[in-house]
Amino acid sequence: MIYFKSSFFDFFEELAVNNSKVWFDANRTRYEKDIKVVFDQFVKDLNQAIQEFDKEISLDYKKGIFRINRDIRFSKNKDPYKLNRSASFSKDPKNDMDNPGYYIDINPINCYIAGGAWMPNPKHLKKIRQEIYYNYEEFQSIIEEPLFKKYFKTIQGARNVRLNPPESDYAKEIDFIFMKQFYFLLEFNPRRCLQDSFLDFCVERMQAAFPLNQFLRRSIEEIE
Repeated sequence: MIYFKSSFFDFFEELAVNNSKVWFDANRTRYEKDIKVVFDQFVKDLNQAIQEFDKEISLDYKKGIFRINRDIRFSKNKDPYKLNRSASFSKDPKNDMDNPGYYIDINPINCYIAGGAWMPNPKHLKKIRQEIYYNYEEFQSIIEEPLFKKYFKTIQGARNVRLNPPESDYAKEIDFIFMKQFYFLLEFNPRRCLQDSFLDFCVERMQAAFPLNQFLRRSIEEIE
């Protein structure tokens, strides 16, 4: 099924040079028809497809759809609208930064699929590091799995320069312990979104990351 047409990207290219409420209001009908309805249907179908291999994600796909309005309260950039559509898929999409799951961002320049543990809180981060240390062979086998490596290469994330014991002791043996984010990321050309195989493209890559999300969730759930 083809979800996205060139009109989807045309809208955002025009919005980029007309990012104002006046322009958006004048094109609101176009936004509803070419953007909102299309993206919402895609997210609904993608959420259902993910449910086939990951039963833990929320059935309420609408909670994972990010608003097009930007939060400009503390930003120097006062453009009111985002130039993309994005959604997360996790147990609690409203708090997705601390819930291992999946994410998709569609825009005219550089689309991507991502997921994992984007910003675990200190308690969760400690447990993830412990789980990696005590089950390092399992963790390594997950990120070395051929499909995961093919799509995502490895896990990414910001790192601590220094750690306190016992994590500093763990890190002497396993470099991944320095990480404070554990996410996967795959960038792709927006033209991919125009193909009738796009949904399958997303599902295949997210499924390859499912074992990593399972590992991260297990780490966190042991303390909840």
